[in-house]
Amino acid sequence: MRRAEELAQQHGWFLASQFENPANPAYHRNTTGPEILRDFAGKDLDYFVSGWGTGGTMTGTGQMIRLARPEVKVVAVDPENAALLSGDDWSPHKIQGWTPDFIPAVLDQSVPHEVVKVSDEESIAVAKRLAAEEGIFCGISAGGTMATAPTLLWLFFVRLIAGISSSTFALSYAYVTDITPEEKRAQRFGMVGAAFGGGFVLGPVIGGFLGEFGERVPFYAAAALGLTNVVYGYFVLGESLNKENRRPFELKRANPVGAMLQMRKYPVVMGLAFAYFLYMIGHMSLPSTWTYYTMEKFDWSESQIGLSLGFAGVFMILVQAVLIRWAIPTFGAFKAGVFGMLAIIIGFCGYAFSSVGWQMYPWLAIAALSGFVTPAFQAIMTSQIPANAQGELQGALSSVNSITSIIGPLVMTQLFAAFTAPSAPIYFPGVSFFAAAVLSALCLFIFIPEVRGHQLIALGKA
Repeated sequence: MRRAEELAQQHGWFLASQFENPANPAYHRNTTGPEILRDFAGKDLDYFVSGWGTGGTMTGTGQMIRLARPEVKVVAVDPENAALLSGDDWSPHKIQGWTPDFIPAVLDQSVPHEVVKVSDEESIAVAKRLAAEEGIFCGISAGGTMATAPTLLWLFFVRLIAGISSSTFALSYAYVTDITPEEKRAQRFGMVGAAFGGGFVLGPVIGGFLGEFGERVPFYAAAALGLTNVVYGYFVLGESLNKENRRPFELKRANPVGAMLQMRKYPVVMGLAFAYFLYMIGHMSLPSTWTYYTMEKFDWSESQIGLSLGFAGVFMILVQAVLIRWAIPTFGAFKAGVFGMLAIIIGFCGYAFSSVGWQMYPWLAIAALSGFVTPAFQAIMTSQIPANAQGELQGALSSVNSITSIIGPLVMTQLFAAFTAPSAPIYFPGVSFFAAAVLSALCLFIFIPEVRGHQLIALGKA
C-alpha cells in the first residue's frame, strides 16, 4: 500500500484506495449481497462466512444480509497469524488477499456476529480438497473460508454431546433424594436450585472476563470445571444408594419412553409430571423472548438486559438458598408450591402489561418466588417413588424438561412474532408472557386436586 501511494504520487496515477473508498462496500451492497439473497429466496440460509481483506465484501454484503435476513449469522474469518479483528498482533501469513497489517477504514466491525480464526495450513489443505474432491479450483483465501465450515459443524456436534451429557441435574436430585430424609428434601432441592442460580449470575461474568484472553478460553475453563466435577464425584462422593435398593440395569427402562411408562405405576406422579410439563413450557417464555420483548417495548440495551437477568438471578438465589429453608418446614411442600405458582402467574401478567421498563423489576422480585415450585414438585413426587426408582424419576423429569425446551421456544417466539408484526390483529408484545401465565394457571389447577386427592387417599378418606 505504501509503495502504491508513492508511485501514484510520483507519476500522478489514479489510486483506487479500496481500503478507504466507500464505493468498495457500496458495490457489494448493490451486487454481491442482493445476488446471494436472490439465490436463497425462500430457502434456509444460516450463515454468511467471509474473510475481510479490503473490508468491502464483509461490510457491503454483510450489511445487506443482516438487513434482509436478520436470522442469518455473519462470521468473519481471521488468519490465525494476523487476527487483527480478534485483537491479536499482525504477522506475515500465506492467505493472499486477506488481512493487511491494518484494519481498513471501510470495514464495519459491527457487521460480523462472530470472528473465527483459521490457519495457513488449514486454508491450503481445504483449497486442495476442493480441487481434488469437488473440482473447484480456488485460492487459499477461499480454502480459508471453507475451512471454517467444519469448525461450525464441530460446534453443533459438541452441543449435541453436551445435550447427551446433560443429566447432571437429574443425578444431583437423585443423589439428594437418596441421602436426605423425606421431610428435608424440598429444602435441599432448593439448595441445588440456588447453586444453579449462582452459576447463572457468575457464569456470564466470568466467561466475559476470560473471553478477553481469547474466544476459546471460556470453553477451556468450563471443561476444566467439568473435569473437576468428575474427579470430585469419583474420588470424594460415596455411592448414595444402598446395595439392597439397587436393581439390574435394563435398556428398555433406560430411555425417556421406558422411564415414563414405569411412572404409570404411580398415578399421582403422572398427573404432576403433566402439570410440570405445562409449567415448564410457560417458563420457556423467559429465555426465549425476554431479550426481544424488552428491546421491542422498552428499547433496552444489552447492558440493561444483562442487569435485569442478574437481578433475577440474585433473587432466585435468595429464594432457593434462604427463604425455602423457612417456607417448606413452615407451610409444607404443597402450600409452598401453590404460593410459588401464584407468584409466577402474577409475575408473568406483570411482565405482559408493564408500560415502562422499571416496572419489570418488582415483577421479577415477585416471580422469583416461583423458586418454590420445582422443589415442591420434587419433594412430593420423590415421596411416592421407591428408592430403586429415584434415578428413573429424575431421568423422566429431565426428558420432560428437554421436550419443553424444544416446544416452548418455538411456541413463545412465534407468538411474539405474530403479535409484533405489522400485520398483527393487535399489537401485544407481551403475549408470550400472558400465554405463560395461562399455562401456569392450568398447572396450578392440576396440581391442587392431584395432591389433595392423594392426601385424602393416604388418610383413608377417599
